[in-house]
Amino acid sequence: MKNSWIILLFALLLTACSDKYAEGPQLSVLSAKQRVTGQWEWAIARTIRQGQEVNNSLLFTNDTLHFHTDGTVIDSRYSLTGEWDLISKNTEINLLFGNQADTIGIPGAIAFQIKRLLKQEMWLEFADDSTTIEWQLNRLAD
Repeated sequence: MKNSWIILLFALLLTACSDKYAEGPQLSVLSAKQRVTGQWEWAIARTIRQGQEVNNSLLFTNDTLHFHTDGTVIDSRYSLTGEWDLISKNTEINLLFGNQADTIGIPGAIAFQIKRLLKQEMWLEFADDSTTIEWQLNRLAD
């Protein structure tokens, strides 16, 4: 009987290890919300429009995004306050900055696909027919 429980637990653990994020992780003891919450800085920011890549990283020098547990997000450099939420079974993060979003070159409401979500690294991507926006963020020390 004990072996049956161990096998069942192992099978449940394997099914929980899904390919939720293309770049990982496969398994985490922290929830997606716990991994997102905190202060992040840009490592890479780029936009690709109709095949032309633009490196936007300099626009975000000395800039941080602070994701609060209450669902607010604050951009430090541009003094933007918005809202964030995890959607689509925690595979996307929805950012709402409204009309202020033009300052950082994104639509007022945008849903980024989460490509990687570690405690110290978050990779986000938005893509439509003509534009791809990629952000790679690193967590700042708490």
